[in-house]
Amino acid sequence: MADSPYIVEVTAENFQSVILEGSMQQPVLIDFWASWCQPCQALMPLLARLAEEYKGKFILAKINTEEQQEIAAHFQIRSIPTLMIFREKIIIFSQPGALPESAFKQLVDRAGELDMDEVRKQIAEEQRARAQVEAQTAQRTSDFIVGLFEVSDPNNEAMGNTITARELLDSGAAGRTLETLVRRSRELGDG
Repeated sequence: MADSPYIVEVTAENFQSVILEGSMQQPVLIDFWASWCQPCQALMPLLARLAEEYKGKFILAKINTEEQQEIAAHFQIRSIPTLMIFREKIIIFSQPGALPESAFKQLVDRAGELDMDEVRKQIAEEQRARAQVEAQTAQRTSDFIVGLFEVSDPNNEAMGNTITARELLDSGAAGRTLETLVRRSRELGDG
């Protein structure tokens, strides 16, 4: 395995060149594994054989989760084996567990055929939609918090505090804002 140009042990030191830069040339199939993991050990020979059989159509990047804990944590690996495919610096597949050989072959073939411009377009649309939902959620949270404050201060005697609440919300500190408003409304109620 160590002598194959198609199979690479990935570390923090070579992650950039193997995974990110490498995925610009061909898909990179990442296998997150550990030496104590029996399913991982059973999967290794199949992946190694396919990497050799495909002769550079993809690179098999092996990441030992015990030795490369930072990388595993970054990708939030909770179960091993976990397989990912990077193409042009984008994760196009991620799944814990193994697949049958025919599914691996189909996956690798499709990974190489993907229209990455279309993938980037879909990602951008999803990010826009997510940002819109987050903005709507933030606005509803802001309205709710200010509404709570206004209920506790129906005469708007503490209007300056409402502005402070909006400023805190705008700064992204909704949690602190809610705590501040609850505390201030209690103070106003006692005063």
